[in-house]
Amino acid sequence: MTLEPLHQDLPRKVLTTAVAIMAMVGFLTVAGVAKAQADDGSTRFPFVVTEGFYGEADDLIAAIEAEFGPDAEIADWTEIKERYGASLLLIDLFARRLDLEWNEHLWVTVEGERVFPGAGLLGEPGRTRYYFLSRWDQAKPENYEAHDQILDNFLSLGSWYDFSWQILVKLNR
Repeated sequence: MTLEPLHQDLPRKVLTTAVAIMAMVGFLTVAGVAKAQADDGSTRFPFVVTEGFYGEADDLIAAIEAEFGPDAEIADWTEIKERYGASLLLIDLFARRLDLEWNEHLWVTVEGERVFPGAGLLGEPGRTRYYFLSRWDQAKPENYEAHDQILDNFLSLGSWYDFSWQILVKLNR
């Protein structure tokens, strides 16, 4: 019988219990309203994940438009961090809304850019590295190079190449 390290599962269990208790007593209705408002002032959740998986060299804009129409764009790490990075409760709710599991990755941009500017400098000359976010629940592997993180690596920003992942999309409706 193999046991998972306690530190990987414990924060998620504690957080799951806390979210369930808060929902039962009505705290979730006010917890993130001010921070998580959409651009139009509503509290609708503007993020979705593509059905398809795409490589970094694929035309992600065309893929998003094919799945969601012209009012959609690749979600931006900076906006996610600003809207949901204030508390563990908010970022966990964000991840749950997307059904984003531990060790899952989604293509994103950083301030509108897909490409990490240091690409080719870290031992892979000629390779272009593209941004993605990863969920680690505060248990990021040591070999994962994070450019940024939210709440002690609940979510981390990475970059690499030769992967096929779904795209995190923001709906501008």
